[in-house]
Amino acid sequence: MAVEINRRAPAAVRSTSLDRGSHRSFLADVAIDFGPEKELSRMFPLADAQMRERGIRLSFASFDELVAVNRRNGKSWRPILPLFDPAFSDVDDSNGYALIGRNGSGEVVFTYGSRLFNLGEATLKDEIEGLRVFYREPERDRADGEAMRVTAPTASERRGLVAFTGAAWARPDYRKANLVHVTTPLTRGLSHTRWGWNFLFSFMAPEVVRGGIARECRMHAEWEVEMINTPVLRDETLHAALVWTDWDTQLGFIRDFLAEASPFGDTQVDRVVDDRASN
Repeated sequence: MAVEINRRAPAAVRSTSLDRGSHRSFLADVAIDFGPEKELSRMFPLADAQMRERGIRLSFASFDELVAVNRRNGKSWRPILPLFDPAFSDVDDSNGYALIGRNGSGEVVFTYGSRLFNLGEATLKDEIEGLRVFYREPERDRADGEAMRVTAPTASERRGLVAFTGAAWARPDYRKANLVHVTTPLTRGLSHTRWGWNFLFSFMAPEVVRGGIARECRMHAEWEVEMINTPVLRDETLHAALVWTDWDTQLGFIRDFLAEASPFGDTQVDRVVDDRASN
């Protein structure tokens, strides 16, 4: 089943015009600029319906709000990467977006963020090691001894447009709800249809890789990225994996997600679309 998606306003206008005070559904501001319209126009409301089944309603949010949620939940969430913090980076609605999920009581129980980078002729390794993926002015904002060292081979090959996926957090009491199965196709679709990326990457801690998340998200894991005295883990070194994927792989994930949908699920999608204006 296809749904009507807003195609009129430019991406920057759509993002900055959100009625964040009422936490309206993200569906009201989704536009399909890149990617297959048939699959994406069905996937977005289906994913929204499945998140609502889990008691979570999603809305776009400002990056300041994303940072504030991170700071309020330090017991279950490491400090957010500075690439999502407007105080340190040039992140805004033209090159990123943030999603926040709230339960029926209005409590934030889920977050996600994505960023677009245009590397130009520089390599991803260059930009990571120069801390330019983190900071607007690395020499000013980096901590003493803060550094990134990259030996993952793909980082030396990648140039041009790349997207970053991160700020993925679920409150501990929601972590058994299998959110990854729904949020992965949803967030990959949202970032691709805004920017048309063909390379998506992130940094992933070893214990998360061992837990199977990279595999579940259909991402390659390459070693390694040494994160030395970064905000994620001050005064220590995190030996992270560079995890990455391409659009064809994620489009396959989206198609598999749609293939699993039942007729009952499509009925729920119809109801979600009908409710968009009041949420």
